[in-house]
Amino acid sequence: MPSSYEEIKRYKWTEELSRSAVVMALVNNGSEISNSTIASTLGVNLRTVQRIRKKLDDTWDVDATIKRAFKEEGADRKVRGTEFVDNMK
Repeated sequence: MPSSYEEIKRYKWTEELSRSAVVMALVNNGSEISNSTIASTLGVNLRTVQRIRKKLDDTWDVDATIKRAFKEEGADRKVRGTEFVDNMK
């Protein structure tokens, strides 16, 4: 059993849990809390907090805000040929 919060701090939070905490902070504070305060308190990237706040304001759908957007099959990255990569070196 951990003996201090420092030991617990090393726990790797899942992305969904982190996003849930951000949404909860926004909802419980009536969106009065600043993005930077949420980011520093929860240890989440500031840009992530900004995106979550915007999505929540746009959709008012908590579940959709917490879950990542589904990517379609055709949304793969473009693969470059070896000739292109060699030219870039």
